[in-house]
Amino acid sequence: MIFWDASAVVPLCLDEPWTPLLTQVLAEDPLMLVWWGSMVECWSAFARLRRGGLFDTSDEEHARTILTRLATAWTEILPSQAVRDYAARTLQWHPLRAADGLQLAAALV
Repeated sequence: MIFWDASAVVPLCLDEPWTPLLTQVLAEDPLMLVWWGSMVECWSAFARLRRGGLFDTSDEEHARTILTRLATAWTEILPSQAVRDYAARTLQWHPLRAADGLQLAAALV
């Protein structure tokens, strides 16, 4: 079982240099743990690509379809006091943004 953050999930939804390796990792261990906010982070990445002209609307829709399919199979780490507490401690000691602290906390939980 592997914890997947958005930076690893996005290449599973579109063609990037890391796509073949991450697809292989997923095939070898299909049990995914994902932070509940990762879906929104992925949507943001897809929209950024579209706004930047690297994606068109149909590419974005295709990536969202793949993401939705992946989400039906993963286990989501939901918001909880434990995640919040880990994030608070992590942010005291590491120069992370809030979302990154929550992502790390979810992995620790």
